Amino acid sequence: MSSPKELLNTVLTGGRAGRKLLAPLVCAAAGEMASLSPKEFLNNSTKMANTLRDLQRALGLDVVVPESGSNIEWEALGAKLDWSVYPPRPNSYPFEGDIALAFRGRMPVLVETVKRLKQMLGDKAAVAVALQGPQRISDAGDVGLDDAADFVLRMARVACESGADLIWLKEDGEHPPLDTDEYLALTAPIWGTIRFYQSVPALHLAGSADRWLDTVLDAGGSVIPCIDPLRSPELSAALKSAGTYGAIVGDDMLTLDKAASLRAFAQEPGCLLLTSESDWFGRVTARDFQTSIDQWKMLINP
Repeated sequence: MSSPKELLNTVLTGGRAGRKLLAPLVCAAAGEMASLSPKEFLNNSTKMANTLRDLQRALGLDVVVPESGSNIEWEALGAKLDWSVYPPRPNSYPFEGDIALAFRGRMPVLVETVKRLKQMLGDKAAVAVALQGPQRISDAGDVGLDDAADFVLRMARVACESGADLIWLKEDGEHPPLDTDEYLALTAPIWGTIRFYQSVPALHLAGSADRWLDTVLDAGGSVIPCIDPLRSPELSAALKSAGTYGAIVGDDMLTLDKAASLRAFAQEPGCLLLTSESDWFGRVTARDFQTSIDQWKMLINP
């Protein structure tokens, strides 16, 4: 059976993977296994790497994600984070130009964690990093989309140089770019850079993302779009005949009808990834990880 990395490489070269990859966002939630708060856990590369390795073994995860939405980007830009909530809130949205991102905030911790996981996991699982996309950075920081895209490019390069196999850019499904052509032109260097490092670029569109339809279709095979088919019916229908994509399991409780619809989407030949809307912290406790993953496996197994 092909390894997760081999399956990603197949997609990178234009093929289709033979099976689905389980890629839940559980990094902050995994801190409970080490009896650590998210702040303590996400600042400790040793604990992160060891705990995520153990979690991969226990649950049979195909993709391990050591960063999934903790506002590490704003911390790298100099913001202080309020860790009384999760995701932690930035106290400001500073924006600087040419800075050494690999050495700012928790970036050294993330870099070291990715490197350790690559050594520990070998071909058992791929390692992914989820970063905020340029539209989200632009909206939050009130900066131009071009500057935001340049910043995201440099963040993605750091993650790729650390060894990440998959890079998600997380955008808000309900806030599409005002100009599709501009967005695609500015993100093309990001996707190209990720591919240069033989990593796979993906777009994570949580929520109702039908307004991203033109952007996603015009992007073609340059990026793997991941969507919640239950909240994005038009985009869901279009993607079934448009190459490779991923399915997002929403944060809401799945009813039987919703599970059936999600299962139908996830079992399409083009579906590569099954991931979550956000980190499981505060929603799924460590003792329920196995139950949740078993439910996910029912979604992708014929």
